[in-house]
Amino acid sequence: MNRFIAALLDEAIGRFEETRWKADLLLAALFRQRHIGKRDRTILRELFFTYLRRRYLVESFMRAGLTRPDAVERARETTGVSGDLLHSFPPLYRDAATARYGDGADAALAWLNGRAPTTIRANVRRFGRDELRKHLAAEGIRCVPTPTAPHGLIVTDGASQLTRSPLYEKGFFELQDESSQLAVGLVPEGAATLLDLCAGGGGKSLAIAAQRPDIKITASDIRTHRFDEITERATRAGTPVTVVAPEKPGDTRFDTVLVDAPCSGSGVLRRNPEDRWRVGEKELAALLESQRTCLDTALRHLAPGGAILYLTCSYLPVENEENIAKFTAAHHDVTADGPGMLTAPGGTADLMFATLLRRR
Repeated sequence: MNRFIAALLDEAIGRFEETRWKADLLLAALFRQRHIGKRDRTILRELFFTYLRRRYLVESFMRAGLTRPDAVERARETTGVSGDLLHSFPPLYRDAATARYGDGADAALAWLNGRAPTTIRANVRRFGRDELRKHLAAEGIRCVPTPTAPHGLIVTDGASQLTRSPLYEKGFFELQDESSQLAVGLVPEGAATLLDLCAGGGGKSLAIAAQRPDIKITASDIRTHRFDEITERATRAGTPVTVVAPEKPGDTRFDTVLVDAPCSGSGVLRRNPEDRWRVGEKELAALLESQRTCLDTALRHLAPGGAILYLTCSYLPVENEENIAKFTAAHHDVTADGPGMLTAPGGTADLMFATLLRRR
């Protein structure tokens, strides 16, 4: 590793340890400030993510006398060491994996320490999946069908071209993980109105609108700066979604309330490996409080006989089954519709928990 790359890597890691910024935002800022070329960006990104995924191994090499950049490079090349070092997870995540997966915990964590595929969802208002796949292939973008989501495609070649594709600009597909595509399929049949309470960028609202044109969808979020993004995406996709500020639903009741709750992100660590170092016990406690607030808000907007679809991209029981048990114990008119769904590690989909809560 040359001195230029070593210095930049050390700066990137130092910034992360000081700020705990999201990795992509941190690296983007560093690249702009230091005027880093494309080739060096690729090298730095690979080394920085090695540090995030193998931090305990890096630290062991540093204790043996290596500089931090040299320790990262050694860690990248190392195999055949303890899984605790090779797949570095704080106790919060490793203990939860043991509780959830038992003897399969090490395999689950090794999978979570890997890389996620790029997955898209065909907008069935425009194209079926097979037709979209053929049109993308003509643009040099190769895909294979997702194993479980009926409208998904996993991009095997040409992922960097996706958002420049005319098909994307015309709303023929959206970037969306397979687990999210599966989760929106749990919206109850017969629902006529739906409130997406934590809509974010609107991905799940758009998926529901594409597949269930009979449902009138209202999207909301406390992050009102994202509303323009939702509107733009909905217009592009030809899928009507009404966007309202958090206080606007007022006394309106909905057949279904979707709660894509703020969570640890433990189920998407393949995509965001830095989050294991950003979300500890203190942050988790705040997230649990937010989840309870979201559920209480959802219940206020739920019509009698309606359902809350509660989602997290987490495998932590405290955010999922334990949270739901506390909520239903506090609200005797609400029951969980079965044990819920948690996608399994080892496949193509991220880990996502989903359960339906029905109001009598």
